[in-house]
Amino acid sequence: LDLNASYRIQAAHDSPLASDAWFGTILRVHPDAAELPPPRLLCFDNQDQPLHSPPTCLTPLQLVTCSLPVVEDALLVGQQMVFLKDDSILAESIGRHSRRLGLVDAPGGMHALLNRKKLALHRRRKAKGVQVHDGTTLLLADLALHHYGTWLLKHAPKIGFIEHFGVPDPKVVVPVGVPSKHVDLIEALGVPRTHIVFQYPDEISQFERLAVPPKPYVTGRGLGGNPFWVFGVTESALDTPLPRGRRLYVSRRGGTRRVLRNQERVEDVFRAHAFEIVRPEKLSVAETQDAFCNCSFVAGPSGSGLFNVLFARR
Repeated sequence: LDLNASYRIQAAHDSPLASDAWFGTILRVHPDAAELPPPRLLCFDNQDQPLHSPPTCLTPLQLVTCSLPVVEDALLVGQQMVFLKDDSILAESIGRHSRRLGLVDAPGGMHALLNRKKLALHRRRKAKGVQVHDGTTLLLADLALHHYGTWLLKHAPKIGFIEHFGVPDPKVVVPVGVPSKHVDLIEALGVPRTHIVFQYPDEISQFERLAVPPKPYVTGRGLGGNPFWVFGVTESALDTPLPRGRRLYVSRRGGTRRVLRNQERVEDVFRAHAFEIVRPEKLSVAETQDAFCNCSFVAGPSGSGLFNVLFARR
């Protein structure tokens, strides 16, 4: 890879034209049904959000076929950019974040690496070389990967695509510095820690096959089927009587953003109604699953900790 060159950005496709070559395959993941009952666990009363609409929680999730690019002999440059054999950049790996990933516009509709990005990549390649990984690897990368809610809703469900690879012992590549709880969650969802590859921001790695999955869920639509099945959520909970479960109040007392006043007093109100106070940031993945798996009620003011209801079994 010539770090001083200019590159074009191309989308994955099945073109037979040599002048418009695509160096990989497109894995088509078809849903089993056309729609899915709305995952009511995720339908919070969120009327303070501009896009909130109560009917959204009554509308079935539309399921459509997912097109999953699998790049042959891919170069992962930094933690997210995927380069093809002809040194073009896979559009699906950068989305709308080219500038934030270290790219600038160049003449002729091309793109080039920022000088500081080139220098960092050059230094590490000179010192460590290019890391080579065989087999098929799933890329989990996003500029917001450190946010728990983003991870739980947009990235953890991508692990479900692995079952369609048809190869033994696939790997997962994640950025170095991703929170340890996120790594624990990957392992809890079936990927052994020995199969998790950590990629540095100034590293260049080569993969025999690198799958670059899209978001498995966007508002009102699931790609390739139910994106939440990896958590055990298969359909909406049935309105049948169940034995009393735990009552949890998800506290934000450990947060540094959107800090609330009088939190202790609010917690006391919930304690008086037999709620346990939980702070998800203090729980391991196993403890989180155990806490939320059998709840009758989950309450909280706001925040991604509420998305742990994905672990609920009722």
